[in-house]
Amino acid sequence: MLIRRSFGLTLLPIIVALAATTLSAAAQSRATTADLSGIVLDQSKAVLPGATVVVTNIATGVERTTETGGDGRFIVPALPPGSYSIRVSLQGFATQAMPRLDLALGQEAEVSFVLSIAGAAELVTVTAEAGMADVQQTAVATVVSQQQIEALPINGRNFMTFSILTPGVTTDRTPQQGASATSGLTFAGQRARSNNITVDGLDNNDATLGSVRATFSQEAVQEFQVITNSYSAEFGKASGGVVNIVTRSGSNDLRGNAFYYFRDESLNAKEHFEKKNPAGDRIDRKKAPFSQQQFGGTLGGPIRRNQSFFFLSAERLDTQANNFVNIDDKTPVTVFGQNVGTAVDILRRAGFPVEVGNVPYDVESSQILAKVDTNVTANHAVAVRLNWADLLNENIEPWGRLRGAAARTWTAATSWRRCP
Repeated sequence: MLIRRSFGLTLLPIIVALAATTLSAAAQSRATTADLSGIVLDQSKAVLPGATVVVTNIATGVERTTETGGDGRFIVPALPPGSYSIRVSLQGFATQAMPRLDLALGQEAEVSFVLSIAGAAELVTVTAEAGMADVQQTAVATVVSQQQIEALPINGRNFMTFSILTPGVTTDRTPQQGASATSGLTFAGQRARSNNITVDGLDNNDATLGSVRATFSQEAVQEFQVITNSYSAEFGKASGGVVNIVTRSGSNDLRGNAFYYFRDESLNAKEHFEKKNPAGDRIDRKKAPFSQQQFGGTLGGPIRRNQSFFFLSAERLDTQANNFVNIDDKTPVTVFGQNVGTAVDILRRAGFPVEVGNVPYDVESSQILAKVDTNVTANHAVAVRLNWADLLNENIEPWGRLRGAAARTWTAATSWRRCP
C-alpha cells in the first residue's frame, strides 16, 4: 500500500504601498483580483478633479472609496472578481451611478463618467458596455466563469476539464491520481507536469512531481483563468501554461446547495473488447458493471454583515468500475527453446498478482474546503482557507494493490492597501 501525504502552510506577505502617489495599476498583482480605473468629465469633456468614487461589491456590501486626481482619473486596484456598483459624486453636479459592472479575474476594466450640472435630475444612471475589452491585457488568457462552470455539462465534475475551452489546450492521457494528480492538461504539446496551478494566488503544485497538490469540489470554484502564453512574471516557472483558480467566498446572503449525481453501466457503451476478442472475432460479452455516485453541498453566508464571511464545501465520490486487461494468458512463451509459461505466468512468478479480463476496482474520494474572509478596514483584508482531501484507489491497476493519497493545505493571506 502506498500512502502519500502532503502538508503545507503558506503565508502571503503583507502588501504595503508606501509610495501611494506613484503607485500604478501595473504594480498590483492580478493573480486573484481585478483592477478598475476610469476618468470623470463634465459635459464639455473637461476633467473633474476631486470627484468621489464609491465602488461597492454587490454580494458583500464592502465599499472602496477614492477620489479623482488632477487629471480627472481614478483607480481602484485589487478588487475580488464579482459584480460591483459604482457611484460618482461631486458638489454642484448630479450624482451618477452605474448599477452593475462585472469584473473577471485578472481584468483591467476602464470606465468613464460624464457628469451634468445639478438640476432636476439629481441621479443619473448609466450602464456598462457589454463585453468590455481589457485594453491593457497582454497575456493570452481565457477566463472560465462560475456561470460556465455551473451551466456546461461535464463528466466526473472535474472543473479543470473546462480548460480545454481555451485554444491550444488539450487533455493529457497520463493517469491522474486524485489528491496528487497531474493537471491532466497539455498546453501546446507540453507535458502535463510542466504547468503552474495556483489557488487564490498561491502555488498548488507538488514540489517533487510538479503535479496538483490538492483538489476540491467544483462547487467551491468562483472562476479560473487559463493563461497559455505571454503571462506575467508573477506566475513564472511554467514551460507549459498557467491555471489560476479563485475559490468562492461567502456573501451577505446565507446560501447553500446540495447535489447528488449517479451513473451506472446502462448509460455506457460497450468497450472494444466487450464486442471483439483479441483475435478480432465478434463476440457479445455482457457490459462490465459500473456505478458512480457523487454527492455533497455548500454553505456560505455572513459572520458579520458587510465585513466577515464564511464558505464551506464538501464532496464525496464513490466509484465501482472495471478495467479490461488484455494480457495473453493462452500463448506459451519460449526462451532458448524452453517453455517458461504464458505472459501472465511470468508476471505472477515475479510477484505481480495480475488479473485478466474485466478487473474490478474502487475509487473513494472525499474533499472539504472551508474559507473565512474578513475586511478589517476598507483597505485591510484577511483570508484563511483550509483544504482537506483524501483518495483511496483499490485495485486501480491490474497488480491488485491499494493506493492512497491525502492532502492537507492551510493558506492565509492578508493585504493592506493604501490608495489615493
